[in-house]
Amino acid sequence: MIYRVLRLLSTGQQIGDFVQASDFKGGERTVNILLSVNAIAPISSPPLAELPGWTKRAERLLEIGIITVQEFLDADLKQIADLFKYKTISSIEKWRIEAQEWLKPPALDKK
Repeated sequence: MIYRVLRLLSTGQQIGDFVQASDFKGGERTVNILLSVNAIAPISSPPLAELPGWTKRAERLLEIGIITVQEFLDADLKQIADLFKYKTISSIEKWRIEAQEWLKPPALDKK
């Protein structure tokens, strides 16, 4: 699950950033606490096909049931590498970072 940060967190995440349970030491326990105090909120991730330049990848990933960015982020890297016939997962890791970047809000222009 992906969450949007609603308040500044002591972990360094800023308002508007997105986070996952794996971003926190306490994992799901920490997420549940942050949800209870409205410091984060769950967000729906878009279909991969909506990301610029991802149409072909999205079509291939659909073959193994991956439709949304969240599903892609949660998926097994090795399974995706096998689908694309890659020997290593390094390209898939780069794709993950790219997908995560598309979810972040644009930086505010501070004047």
